[in-house]
Amino acid sequence: MKRAIFLVHKIMYYRYYTPLIKEAFLRGYDVESWHDYAHPKKSSKGRVFPYIEYVPKFSGNIVKTRIFKSDKMFFDNAELQVALKGLDKGDVVFSLHQPFMYWKGETVCEFNFQWIALQHAVDDFFEFANSEKPYRLSKVIFAVFTDKWVNMGRDFLGRFSRQGNRDAFDNLTIKVVGQPEFDSFKDLGEPESIRRKYGIPAGKKILLYLPFPYQNWNPQSAWEKAFAGLGINTFATKEGFLDHGKKNSFFKKRLLDAKDLYHILRDPAAFSWWRRGINENKVFKAIRHFARKNDLFLVIKPRLKFPVSEYIKKNSDLFVIDDETHNNPPVLKELLSLAVLVVSYYSFSVLSAAFSNVYHLNILPDASFFPDDKGKFFFSDKSPSVFNYAGVSQCMTAEQVISELAVRDLKDFTISADKRSMYIKDYIGFDDYNSSKRIFDLLL
Repeated sequence: MKRAIFLVHKIMYYRYYTPLIKEAFLRGYDVESWHDYAHPKKSSKGRVFPYIEYVPKFSGNIVKTRIFKSDKMFFDNAELQVALKGLDKGDVVFSLHQPFMYWKGETVCEFNFQWIALQHAVDDFFEFANSEKPYRLSKVIFAVFTDKWVNMGRDFLGRFSRQGNRDAFDNLTIKVVGQPEFDSFKDLGEPESIRRKYGIPAGKKILLYLPFPYQNWNPQSAWEKAFAGLGINTFATKEGFLDHGKKNSFFKKRLLDAKDLYHILRDPAAFSWWRRGINENKVFKAIRHFARKNDLFLVIKPRLKFPVSEYIKKNSDLFVIDDETHNNPPVLKELLSLAVLVVSYYSFSVLSAAFSNVYHLNILPDASFFPDDKGKFFFSDKSPSVFNYAGVSQCMTAEQVISELAVRDLKDFTISADKRSMYIKDYIGFDDYNSSKRIFDLLL
């Protein structure tokens, strides 16, 4: 029996894999998920540990699980390499990373099986740019969203990578398939059942706010401290886990604020934002006013790894903690089915929103949010681009949101069917639920 094998480093990888697993079962594959149990459990990354207990269920079909307990994670795991070399012709391996990420110092030129590397937003292009030895494997398909992403990736590598990396990319077998992740939109179920699940009033449309990803890109940024840090009081354990239901003590919070203010006062950009009172709490206040004006139910969905302002927690209509263990279907996609507007900060949820026919508003951070030109390459506020595309997504500065959003009308954020079709062609690929089928058709 041919096998479809999924490499699982983090539990939320099932967000991308679930539609492919369903298609694999339909095609008669045995499905195995190989879990990286060398992933740290006690650090801040422990929240995404790939426990097999969270493998999704598939209507009578069973996913066979295999645990790799080496002291080396998958990216440098001899046990995994041996297991992969032992696969048979007809087997297929799926990963969210390029195969060269799995070997250090050893070139493997041939496999009996087929490897499908799935495009994972822009991470693949950074992997090519940063790799010391991105050698080519002969039976690898890089399954991408669109040709436009390939061209952007090639341009990125031309600017920020060595010639060997560019040559390896040019020698890849690249196939445009769309986004298999989005096939799960067809399995969301009835809107009313989703409303009942989350306690959203009948008939209410929602405004979905994804809070600023504090400590994500540049944890030492004084600007981030000015914009978001001073409003946050989320308790963190010694291991780095965040407890969103618990606050720091009075004295610890004052100490943290004093440290943040020290950095803010020493940084001209951060000081300017702090002095003018431009911060996430005021941004959210304007968003809340807009939601009330337009009779929208205000839902907040942070990511578990980011702390959230206490003001935002207290003043939302619904605060949804997504631990990313439920991926059939994912929480974000369920909420998008009820939304008319999504607001975020350079989040690739913009793609999910567009596919779900929901308008996206992107709030621009300070320039210091991106460490360099390489970091901000894919995050442009120019039009047309992923985050600024007329009729689909627009950019506003935090100051504009605070001063202007209250007087704007919901019709100003209405998605255009024609523009959406163009956006999907450019950045998503296909306006259907068949990307998983396209991938398995390639295997024929």
